[in-house]
Amino acid sequence: MAISPSDLKALLQKSGNRCAFPGCPTTLTIQESDDSTVILSNVAHIVAQREDGPRGKFALPLDRRDEESNLMLLCPEHHKVVDSKPHLYTVERLRGMKENHEKLVRIALGNAIDKKSRNDQLLEKYHIEKVYSSLFEVIKTPVYIYQSTPTKDAITNYAIEELPRYIQPDIHLPYILKDAKLFTFQDPRNSESPFHAVVDTSTVRQIPCREWWNDPVKSRWFVELLNNAIEIFTRQKGLEYDPIHYRYYFVPDQLGLVKDIEYKPLNQSAAIKHVVWQPITKISGQPKSYWLHRSISLRFYYVSSNRWCLTLRPEFRVTKDGKTPLDSEKIGAKVTRKKSKMFNYDLLG
Repeated sequence: MAISPSDLKALLQKSGNRCAFPGCPTTLTIQESDDSTVILSNVAHIVAQREDGPRGKFALPLDRRDEESNLMLLCPEHHKVVDSKPHLYTVERLRGMKENHEKLVRIALGNAIDKKSRNDQLLEKYHIEKVYSSLFEVIKTPVYIYQSTPTKDAITNYAIEELPRYIQPDIHLPYILKDAKLFTFQDPRNSESPFHAVVDTSTVRQIPCREWWNDPVKSRWFVELLNNAIEIFTRQKGLEYDPIHYRYYFVPDQLGLVKDIEYKPLNQSAAIKHVVWQPITKISGQPKSYWLHRSISLRFYYVSSNRWCLTLRPEFRVTKDGKTPLDSEKIGAKVTRKKSKMFNYDLLG
């Protein structure tokens, strides 16, 4: 038998995504992809799946050993501990540990829900206006970075900096080149990877992302990879990157034409908004001598141990004709008043 998805889901919920060993503070992360879930922890059996395993002689039918009631979520270290000492960590003791841990999770969640309910009642009582934050926690980051060396042919026939020529135009994957090494979030050993044919797969090294986060140099490389991913995403949404001001801005589909988008903001069911347009003079009704492009600044910050945040700031880009940037000394007066009326909920659809 195997653990069913419903039993696995129930175990994760009841365990609060934490190791059930008393006193262990380890938070166990989950990496989800489109077609699978990878649990970076150990699902431990209280009574082993097979009779020759730890505590496997206990009187529990084999067809019930993969049920949630016989499972615990443990970090790899404590999984080894309980299975290496089955006489110390008996079935009764492990069941007690599981029950106590899940009780603590229920209490913690209950307190959090009660606190949220009290806060909601307070907000409703005093009609406090909602504030949409400009700082968002990144709840999921890649787990591994893959380092590899480009092949000799790649170096001989093309400069390393021209490696994008190898990548199929319809595939967009973030990567960086540092010290003649290629770094990416995708494993080049996968034959379907566009990097597979241009690197020496024997040199591939899998690096946990967390090893980079506290390194002053590698953390900047990690941010560069994240920024590459953001740039790919925004480009697919019809935005271009302004490397001078570190922001992403809309461009017209055709030079000289206004561009509108339809979207669903948080404060409305639907809306249509100008994202590229030429302002009109109210008195004469004539177009002004510049174009406005809605823009956004997106930046990643490592704020504390194992926590990343993304800042969001609405901005404007000003051009002469929808493409050529306006002279910098002419921009301030044109956008200062408009920026004071820009709110984040317009961008959170």
